[in-house]
Amino acid sequence: FLGLSPMGGGGICNAGLTALLVVGNVNIVVTSIRGQAMDDGFFRVVGLRHDLLRYVAVKSSQHFKGWWKHYSSGIVACDSPGIHCS
Repeated sequence: FLGLSPMGGGGICNAGLTALLVVGNVNIVVTSIRGQAMDDGFFRVVGLRHDLLRYVAVKSSQHFKGWWKHYSSGIVACDSPGIHCS
């Protein structure tokens, strides 16, 4: 997909094999290549429109903010235990 974020700069992003899992009323996008959700590309690939979703959660520490801050009413940071906690 085409990266639309300031960091993506219009470049091609390869997420590898990508699937949409639906568990109840929760949509989960999984990819075979790890990457940052710097924009809505992972959602666009599987046909989801972020503007029609009530909540969006991404597993990212910082890189998502440059794009997502313009499309959200707020950002809630979560810090789980493990090697990548702050």
